Amino acid sequence: TGARSIAIVLAAPLLGLIFALPARRLARRFSLPRFTRADVAACALVLVAVPVIVGRPFAHVGVDLPEGRAYRAYFTADFVWGVAVVAELAKGDLPPQNPYHLNDPLRYYWLMHLLPGVEHRAFSGSPTADQLLLVNAFWSALVFSAFLYFFVRHFVTAPWAAALGCVFVLFCSSFEGLERIWWHWSQNQPILPNLRMMNIDSVTGYIARYSGMKVDGLHRLLLYQPQHQTAYLLGISAVLLVHQARDISRTGLY
Repeated sequence: TGARSIAIVLAAPLLGLIFALPARRLARRFSLPRFTRADVAACALVLVAVPVIVGRPFAHVGVDLPEGRAYRAYFTADFVWGVAVVAELAKGDLPPQNPYHLNDPLRYYWLMHLLPGVEHRAFSGSPTADQLLLVNAFWSALVFSAFLYFFVRHFVTAPWAAALGCVFVLFCSSFEGLERIWWHWSQNQPILPNLRMMNIDSVTGYIARYSGMKVDGLHRLLLYQPQHQTAYLLGISAVLLVHQARDISRTGLY
C-alpha cells in the first residue's frame, strides 16, 4: 500500500492476530506433539546457537576507513544491495524504484526489507541502515530456529534429542563444505586458508563435475536471506499440515 508510518507497521501484527485466532479451531484436526516445560530449555539451546553462528560475521560487516565505509567483495551481492533497497523503501514510492537503474521499478523481491525501510525513515538514519538490517536479520534467524525446533518435535519424542538435532543441522548443514575439506586434504593443500577464500554455497555451480544448482546452506540462510527463511517456514508448514492431518481428504488442507 506504500505505507511507511511506523505506527501502521507496529499495528500490522495485531491485525494479523485477529485473522489467526480462528485457526485455533483447526487444532483438533491434527495430531500435535505435547509441549512440556522441558521444551523451554531445549528450545533455548537452539536459540543460543544463533548468536554463536551470526555474532562474529555480523560484527565484521563493513569497516570505516579514511576513504569511507568498505565491505568485503562477498557482501556486495547480499548486504550492500539490501542497504540500497532499504534506502529506497524509506522514500515510500510505490512501486519502489530500482536504485541501480534510472526510471525503472524494483523488479527483485523487497518485502523482507520493508520493516527496516520504515524504521530507517522513522529514525532519520540513526541507527544506520546497516544496523537495522543486522538487527532484523538476527531476530529473523531466532524466529526461524525456534520454528525449526517446533518442526522437529513433531517427529522426535525427547525434547533434548530434538534440540541437539537442530543444533547439529545449524552448525553442520554444508555438504559442499565437507566435500571441499576432503578434497583439499586429499590434495595435501592447506584447508582453512583455501576455505576462507571460497564461496561454499556456489561449489555445486562452479565445479565442472557437479554442474548443479547453487544451494544456500543454513548458515547463509541465517546471515543474509530472511526471504528464504520465510519460504522455508511456509513450505515446511504446508508439508506438516498434510503429514499431521487425521483426514487428508478435507478440502481445507488445500
